[in-house]
Amino acid sequence: MKKLSFIIFGLLLLSCSQKRATEALAPMFPFVISYDGPGNVTNMSHLLDAPAGKDGFVRIENGHFVTDAGRIRLNGTNLTGSANFPSHEQADLLAARLARFGINCVRLHYMDANYSNFMQGEEHGIFTNDSTTQRNLDPAQIDRLDYMIAQFKMKGIYVDINLHVARKMDERDGFPGIDQRPSLDKGVDNFEPRMVALQKEYAKKLLTHVNPYTKLAYTDDPCVALVEINNENALFNQYFGGSIDKLPEPYSLELQKQWNSWIHKNYQSAGQLSKAWGLQMDSIAKDFSNKTIPLVKRDAAYSPVRRDFYRFIYQVEKEYWTGMYTYLKKELKVKPVISGTQLRYTSPFLQADLDYIDIHSYWCHPSPVNPEWEIGNVSMVNSLKNISEMAAQRISNKPFTVSEYNHPFPNQYGAEGQPMLRAYGSMQEWDGVFEYTYNHRLDFEPQAMNYFFDMLSRTDVLAHMPACAAIYLRGDVLPAKESLVTKINHAAYFDSLAIARKVRAGIENAGYDPGICLIHKTAVELTEDPVSRRLRIQKYQTIKKLLPVTPAN
Repeated sequence: MKKLSFIIFGLLLLSCSQKRATEALAPMFPFVISYDGPGNVTNMSHLLDAPAGKDGFVRIENGHFVTDAGRIRLNGTNLTGSANFPSHEQADLLAARLARFGINCVRLHYMDANYSNFMQGEEHGIFTNDSTTQRNLDPAQIDRLDYMIAQFKMKGIYVDINLHVARKMDERDGFPGIDQRPSLDKGVDNFEPRMVALQKEYAKKLLTHVNPYTKLAYTDDPCVALVEINNENALFNQYFGGSIDKLPEPYSLELQKQWNSWIHKNYQSAGQLSKAWGLQMDSIAKDFSNKTIPLVKRDAAYSPVRRDFYRFIYQVEKEYWTGMYTYLKKELKVKPVISGTQLRYTSPFLQADLDYIDIHSYWCHPSPVNPEWEIGNVSMVNSLKNISEMAAQRISNKPFTVSEYNHPFPNQYGAEGQPMLRAYGSMQEWDGVFEYTYNHRLDFEPQAMNYFFDMLSRTDVLAHMPACAAIYLRGDVLPAKESLVTKINHAAYFDSLAIARKVRAGIENAGYDPGICLIHKTAVELTEDPVSRRLRIQKYQTIKKLLPVTPAN
C-alpha cells in the first residue's frame, strides 16, 4: 500500500510540474456507448409495455394520460429531419437501442422539410424533391417512416407526430415573397387561409395513410400517442418579435382585411369606434367605411386601439387552433390526443382549449447556433431555473409534457440535465418528458459528437438514461406530498398581455416565487372568475417561509 501511495504521489508531482495542464494529459479519444449493447442490467426495455398501444389509445382522465391499463408516462426522445427516415436495417437497430435505454416514446420532428445545419449538408424530408410543388409525399420516405414506426410499436415505443414544423411555402405553390416572410412561415400560417388549408391537406395525407406494416392508418393506430399541430409557432410570438410589421403584400393585406372585418363585427359605426378608441370621428370615418384601418405596429404605445388589436390577434389564434383541432378530430377522426403549440409562444388560455399542454426548455442554448461551438458553460444545479420556470406554468387538470429539453453539447455539465428533468418530472407528476434530440441525420452510428443537440453519441448523457428510466417510468422518485394550485383570472391576464406584451402566465402571477416548485407540486388554474389579490398576498407570505434561498439566475 505504501509503495502504491508513493507512486500516486510521484505521478501527481509530475503532473503539477508541467507548464500547461494539457501537456500532462494523454490525447483524448472518442468514447461512444455501444450501439448494439448486450442485454445486461443496464437494459431497461423491461419497463416498456410492448407492443405499444396494446392497452388502447392514450387518452385523458383526471388531468393525466392513461390507457386501459392505467396511468402512463412518456419517457421520450426526438428524431429530427432525415433521422425520421432510416433504412429498414437502421430502424431495427434504432428501436432496439432506444428500448434498452427505457425510451417509450419518440417525437417525430421536422419531417416536413429538407434539413441541414452548419456541420452537414441538406438531407431529404417527407416531401418529394419536385420543381413544381411542395405538396406531394415521397413514397420511399413514407415507406421508411412506416417501417420505423412499426418497429417502435413492436418494442413498446409510442410516437408523437409533429405536423407543421418547417415547411415554408414558395412560388411553386403560389406563395411569393419567401425571403420577406418569417422563418418557417411562423405566425403567417396562423391566419393565411391557403397556408391553413395546406396544413390540413398534409395532415390528411399523412395521418389517414395506412401503414402497410401495421395495417392501420395513423388516425387509428394506438401506438400514436400524441399529435402536435404547429411547433413553436404563434401569431402573438411573431408580432411581438416584429416580423408581422415587415410582412409584404399580399400577406399584410390579408391580415388587414381580417382586422377590419373584426372591427366591423365589434363596432356598428364609425361613431361607436371613435368613442371606444378616444379618437376624432373624422380621423377614422373614411377608413372605417372603406375597411382600410391600418394594422397596429408592434411598438405602438398602449391605447384602446392597441388593446383591440391584441383582442383581434387573440381571436385569430383561437380560430386557428380550434379550427385545426376540430378538423383533425371531426373530419379526420384522429383518436390520439392533440396539442397546439408550446407555452411561452402564445396565451396558455388558448392552448388550454386543446387536449394537453406542452413546453420546451434549454439550459445554455447556443445563441446563436454557430460553427465555433461557442456555448455557455455553467451548471444549472445551483439554480434549477429551467425546472422551476416550467413547473410554474403548468395548467391544472391538463396533462403536461416537456417535448424538448437539453443542456446542449459541449456544456461540460450536460450530464445533469436529463436526470434533473426526470426527477422533477416524476415529483411534479408531469405526463411526458423528452430529450432533444436523439439524432438529426441518417448516420446512426457516429463515433463522436457532431452537433450541439444530438444524443446518440453523447456518452455523458446516455450513461444516465437507464437511471432516468427507473426514476420516471419505475417511479423511483415519488410525487410531492403537497400541491399548490393558484388561480389566474382571464381578464387580469389579458390586462397584463395588453399592457406589458406578456403572454406567459405562471404561479408568479398570483404572487408566488417559482422556487416553491422545487418542493411542492404546482399548477395554475385558468378561470373567468375574479381572484382576490388580498388572498394571494396572504398565501404568498405564508408559503414564503417554506422557500429555500432564492435561486440565482
